[in-house]
Amino acid sequence: MGVSYWREIWRMINGADTSTCFDGEAVRIKYNDRFKALPASKQSLINARIENEQKTRMLQYVRTMDSLDDVKKRSAELVPLILNNYKTSKPLSRAVMDSIANLPTMAGVKGQDPATINYIVPNLYISPQEAAAVYSQKGLPETIINKKGKSPLLNGMKIKNPKLSPAQHDIIRDDMVKNGLANSNVNSIIQSLLYGGALLFPMFKRDTPLSMGLPIEALLKYDIIGKGCISHIVVLDRWNCVHIPNWNPTAQDFLYPKYYYIPFLGAHVAGERCSRIVTGQQYGYWAVLMTLGWGISDIPGWIESVYNYYNVMSAIPTMIAQMSVVVRSMNVDGILATEGSNILDDIDLENTVKVRESSVNNPIDLDVIGELKAIQRDFKEVPNLVRLIRQDVGGRANIPEELLWSSERGAFSSGDTTEGAQEKQWESIKYLHRDVA
Repeated sequence: MGVSYWREIWRMINGADTSTCFDGEAVRIKYNDRFKALPASKQSLINARIENEQKTRMLQYVRTMDSLDDVKKRSAELVPLILNNYKTSKPLSRAVMDSIANLPTMAGVKGQDPATINYIVPNLYISPQEAAAVYSQKGLPETIINKKGKSPLLNGMKIKNPKLSPAQHDIIRDDMVKNGLANSNVNSIIQSLLYGGALLFPMFKRDTPLSMGLPIEALLKYDIIGKGCISHIVVLDRWNCVHIPNWNPTAQDFLYPKYYYIPFLGAHVAGERCSRIVTGQQYGYWAVLMTLGWGISDIPGWIESVYNYYNVMSAIPTMIAQMSVVVRSMNVDGILATEGSNILDDIDLENTVKVRESSVNNPIDLDVIGELKAIQRDFKEVPNLVRLIRQDVGGRANIPEELLWSSERGAFSSGDTTEGAQEKQWESIKYLHRDVA
């Protein structure tokens, strides 16, 4: 199923003049003394091929798939529903196709009335470029990702080894700070949440293309690993590394490849050296095939709720400007008796055009026949709707609402629910932190 596709990828890699290549069974070294990267054009081509393959696999298994634009369009449908939320003594209704549609409340209108929405939201696929754009625009998406990804900074990092003395543990802890291991873990978790996977590994001071592919025992044997051996920690998202997949679920390297190919180094790195971080792990053989051995982004789980919140909040200024609607009422009995119904249509059309041309910046005089009345809009339930949407965002993101938005506090400490919400966040974050550990 994926064999021919991966052969194509490896033909592209092996056809380039890089440090190492893969002959189907073992890694061969072309340049032992220096790293020679894969050309950027080929790397972009490989990423495009991998992304296209993942889309194809998802469509094969889920049959239908949403894009980020589809989510934005669905969320935008909330705005007319809210803006038309007002009360009148006589609801404006009309018969449509043997049913009743209430236009002010959008009741019975397909796509607007929740009662007519009887479909299940399909899987959402976003490209790595879209994921980067969502996170870089700040706001709620960045807050949600950071609250999850920066868990090591809250929970701390410790290395436990019963064979080491307390003094040796102190040396290791100081070295972790010097090498920035906690920050590297944070970056890897954030990139995994955004892109569905990340790879973390140390670069040693005496590393060569040959040593990159050696197991840990060999690195110890050749004195590559020792005191002060780490040069720096490398963090790469899943789109900046290529792994050699094994499609046999009974194989030892099914989910944990023996080698990863790093295009920026043009070399293979041993899987023993790498920490493979997948926060959106998809379980089951078919899910692994669908995600090509990685996971999925955390963004599809809650992005639609975030857009719902954005759209509702953007409608509030318009709601304030439209707290009342001015209508004209007139007795048409005399006109109907003398002129007929056609004259009413002409009067209505003429006044409608005048109203459309009028605005705050373009006031015009209207000769009004009849009496002007104001229909007061009622937006009392909108705050409750906003609260529900906020809770929906928190529920989907697995972060309590109180920790994403500022909330009102009670007069006494008993009215402050922040502590309880903090405990809920700790629970969800600890699950993620333990998986990474």
